[in-house]
Amino acid sequence: MTTPTEIDTVTEYLQADHRRLDALMEAARQAVRDGRAEDAAASFFEFRVGLTRHIKIEEGLLFPSFEAATGMSRQGGPTGVMRLEHEEILRLLGEIRELFVSPQLDAAAFEALRGALVALLQEHNGKEERVLYPMTDRMVAPVRLRELIGQMRDFK
Repeated sequence: MTTPTEIDTVTEYLQADHRRLDALMEAARQAVRDGRAEDAAASFFEFRVGLTRHIKIEEGLLFPSFEAATGMSRQGGPTGVMRLEHEEILRLLGEIRELFVSPQLDAAAFEALRGALVALLQEHNGKEERVLYPMTDRMVAPVRLRELIGQMRDFK
């Protein structure tokens, strides 16, 4: 039986983080719509920090473990595609961040960039949640899997 603080799979841990991040982006979107620029900036900042951490966890911990367990190369396997998508995600995060450092928040520009980012994340996260995470849970040795989840929790 899994309690809220006990996560047994990479899928559970990273999928929960996707949901947390989705909620933060939605809070930023709603704050922009309501004209609450400071709240929007705070939610977006938390989203950006969290998503950057999430990407670092994947690239620094998950992908190497996946590649070692499956024998798939960085270039030819799914992690290569994920890394390329991470680059685009980070680029869009930077563009949105620039909107919040401008003297006046451009709500239309925010919505356009947010829409592009969310569309990319939905596709990207779907691939991770349907293929990469479950495959990692199946292929990584149980002892290493527990260690990996602990490293993800403790990642700074």
